[in-house]
Amino acid sequence: MHQKSLKILAIDDKLDNLVTIRAVIREVLPTAEVFTELNGMDGIKRAKIENPDVILLDVLMPEMDGFEVCEELKMDRELQVIPVIFLTALSTDKSVRLKAIEMGAESFLKKPIDEIELLTQILAMAKIKAAKLAQIDEQDRLEILVAQRTFDIEKEMTERKKSEEKYKAIFEQSPLGISLSDTATGNLLNVNSRYAEIVGRSVSELQDMCCDKFTHPDDIEVDKYQLQKLKDGKLRTYNINKRFIKPCGEIVWVNMTVVNTKISSVTPSHLCMIDDITSLLKAKEEIDFINYHDHLTGAYNRRFYDEQVLRLDAPKFIPLTLLLADVNGLKLTNDAFGHKVGDEMLKRVAEIFKTECRKDDIVARIGGDEFVMLLPKTDVIYADKIILRINEAIAKEKVNSIALSVSLGFAVKSSQFDEMTDVFKRAEDEMYRHKLSESSSMRSKTIDLIMSTLYEKSKREMSHSKRVSEYSEAIAKHMNFSHDDISQIRIAGLMHDIGKIGIDENILNKAGILNNEEWSEIIKHPEIGYRILSSVNEFSLIAEDILSHHERFDGTGYPKRLKGEQISLQARIISVADTYDAMTSNRSYKKAISKEDAIQELIRCSGTQFDPTITSIFVEKVLKSNSNSNIS
Repeated sequence: MHQKSLKILAIDDKLDNLVTIRAVIREVLPTAEVFTELNGMDGIKRAKIENPDVILLDVLMPEMDGFEVCEELKMDRELQVIPVIFLTALSTDKSVRLKAIEMGAESFLKKPIDEIELLTQILAMAKIKAAKLAQIDEQDRLEILVAQRTFDIEKEMTERKKSEEKYKAIFEQSPLGISLSDTATGNLLNVNSRYAEIVGRSVSELQDMCCDKFTHPDDIEVDKYQLQKLKDGKLRTYNINKRFIKPCGEIVWVNMTVVNTKISSVTPSHLCMIDDITSLLKAKEEIDFINYHDHLTGAYNRRFYDEQVLRLDAPKFIPLTLLLADVNGLKLTNDAFGHKVGDEMLKRVAEIFKTECRKDDIVARIGGDEFVMLLPKTDVIYADKIILRINEAIAKEKVNSIALSVSLGFAVKSSQFDEMTDVFKRAEDEMYRHKLSESSSMRSKTIDLIMSTLYEKSKREMSHSKRVSEYSEAIAKHMNFSHDDISQIRIAGLMHDIGKIGIDENILNKAGILNNEEWSEIIKHPEIGYRILSSVNEFSLIAEDILSHHERFDGTGYPKRLKGEQISLQARIISVADTYDAMTSNRSYKKAISKEDAIQELIRCSGTQFDPTITSIFVEKVLKSNSNSNIS
């Protein structure tokens, strides 16, 4: 998949949406070719020209809406194999989803677009297209092959007296398995070597054997029924898929075509041609799995869930419980520890859901961190028991030392007059009520774990962070900050390098000057820190300070190149404290300089790198006035 440059066609009547889609795709798939069109007719024309791997399609468009475009695509034999992903803000409208499924759409993405979900959907859809093309090619080959061989064999058998040797060559060299059977007894009169190979026996072993002896028991009656119709003259030929069982127990699926023959005027006989389609059916199973399963967790996907809601929305399944689950802190985990850890978290949660639910229950992942379970014939009492089991299992699990946390909410359809959209809304409301308290607690614990992990990756980070916190607090006191603001900047100083959790520890601890590639990784840490802290309510106020603590007063810093008072006051304070401690501490790549030399460097860079007022306060009031205290 990665060897081939993907082609992606986006169709949307809003130019701004197309610009956003192109930018998101460039971010997650930089080698992909992206084509855009502003209306359905032009989109269909472009699809015929470019033959894209995936089509991203908006629902609401003038003249020709997304449903009509999708229907047109699926009616075209050459275009129908291209997977269509609807991009819509109407994900909660069941009628929209059902109509899209009827039109042949493969999947949905909810606006605004999640980058990771878009990447996984595009890769999965591209694989679906490749598998469909392979299946079509194989089916066409088989149809042509069977038709051609049937014609050749019947022709040659009719003229066998004139060309006995030619018939034998066709019979033996055919890529299809061929057998001649006594229609009355079912015994094999002759088979070629390919037939014997497919069923796992020798040609001599098959002589006079009835094929029922190696046919799967579940397929014997269907075969006999069709053969009887052939005997009675109701059919000239028939074709079925059936299973043979090899002596070793292996099951082989074959496509079998049976025709009456006139080889013998004495013994009624029929010709059977078989082709091994085991691998083809396995490919079809893979396509079905991709169509209806989440690629990451193995749970069912949104498309399967939408279809099952329709199936289960019937009186015989009442009471029907809908259970919603949201994995707490997933984005925070991805930002801090990487998507591999976040993916493991999702897989483990999905495994718990599947284990604790029953065989007939439906477990589906319908969003990045959201799962839904459909529990037929389940009332409130039994639903509570299932939720209790899930919570107990979740509480015992950790991924990469991170405790799993999931917010759950459920509602029960107890009457045939209850609408499933209302049931979903009630379950969603309850889930979010739980999430308000559970998610905050989990994120705070994760922040603590991030800091501990950072200190383990780089031992000097702990002492450095504590000193920067103390320096920042001292400056704030001399600047007459309020008690709450002093507390905030103390915490900000302590966490100013939290984003380094996303940097390789070999870079953090490198003995020597960083190369350009390593430096480009290091300067990402303010943005990583911002993403981590902005997702936690209690730390959101200091997130902007963490993002800006490497900006310079003259506007040449990073990441935003802010200048002067565009940089928050707290970030300007941390910048001075951070730089001073870096100069006066031993690092793996340089030795510490003296306090006096560090002060001279601060003064030299005052007004360019540092805020002059803060620099003066730090030098004159914090360092020189406290020269005998532990602060210096």
